[in-house]
Amino acid sequence: MSKTYNNKELSMPFDEILLKNGYDIKKEKSTRNSITMSNDSDTIVITRLSNGHYLYFNPNDTNDRGNIYSFCKNRGLKLKDLLNNKVDTKELKHNLTDTKEINNDNKVLEDFKTLKILDENSYFVSKRLIDKEILNDFSTLIKQDKFYNICIPTYTIKKIKDVEILTQSGYMTYLKTPMKKDKDGVVLKKAIKQICYGKKGLELLKTTTSKMNDIKNIIISESIIDSLSLLELKSLNPNESLLCSTNGTYTNSHKESLNYLKNNIKNANFILGFDNDERGLSFSKSIKETLKEKITDLKPILKDFNDDLLVSKFLRLNKNFSIDELENSLKNNFILKINEYKKLSKHKELKFSQKILKLIEPKIQNYISKDSLKALVLAQITKGNSLER
Repeated sequence: MSKTYNNKELSMPFDEILLKNGYDIKKEKSTRNSITMSNDSDTIVITRLSNGHYLYFNPNDTNDRGNIYSFCKNRGLKLKDLLNNKVDTKELKHNLTDTKEINNDNKVLEDFKTLKILDENSYFVSKRLIDKEILNDFSTLIKQDKFYNICIPTYTIKKIKDVEILTQSGYMTYLKTPMKKDKDGVVLKKAIKQICYGKKGLELLKTTTSKMNDIKNIIISESIIDSLSLLELKSLNPNESLLCSTNGTYTNSHKESLNYLKNNIKNANFILGFDNDERGLSFSKSIKETLKEKITDLKPILKDFNDDLLVSKFLRLNKNFSIDELENSLKNNFILKINEYKKLSKHKELKFSQKILKLIEPKIQNYISKDSLKALVLAQITKGNSLER
């Protein structure tokens, strides 16, 4: 028997109710059509349907989803526990526009088509040090807007007469300059680095010439930047690789898309390249449970594969460097040169080298020994105003 719910309660601003119950909004993870909220032990994403009803899902548990009644059931609560004396239902306001009024999907896709092709010296090259030739291989799908932000298409499953099709549903914008304040000027706890337009789905990149039958590697990571970095670090053939990104979450939409790839690209091996932290381990575990076979789980040496790429290029290390090799190069090569620049008063070379140390320090400080870290810090110290000359 189907369940009967109170439409009035399904249409109450769910986010406002949770705000009154100890949850906070994670603005850096929210978009125009979804609100991410969390407390000390829980994280959920709230959306609003075209009929005005609110739904939620837990990005860390694919079984934890539904409406406000489902939320209560999954947490051993009763609805009256949420609608307590702290909640005045008459004062609740809607912060999410229902999906009927959200940007038309077709318009979003048309906007994506009008975006410019990627500049040769985009910030993916200048700041992320991704090889120009690799980016050029994916040039038909990587775009940039007028602010030089980089845009990557997102895909979801669409059913037409019971036939599943993987189709573009939006795009993810990687901001050249992260947003540190919200629209009201309030400083965010964590800067916003990406914005989603249209439906948030699985980010995908393939080369201009490759066909599905050519694909041997399906790379999946939390960021398309990491997928591109892994491709370069492992010297994989771009024409034989499909690059994917879940953009720091794993939803039922991602699961459907990955199952589609599994069923339609028979000869490919899935290469997981998630971050070297607790969340990365959780994402890897969830995707292994989805795919079950043909999986290679790669872990970065540092936090993520772009950190590995940056450090290997800055310190001129082998692409598959070890922490010992990193420390030896740092102390016996890079820092040694900096000390020589100081003695010889080579201010230009010194300033440039110290700038590199400043860039890589936050990426390696948790992985090197205390002695190496101390040497790194000392190398950045310059007495007097010699750098100003």
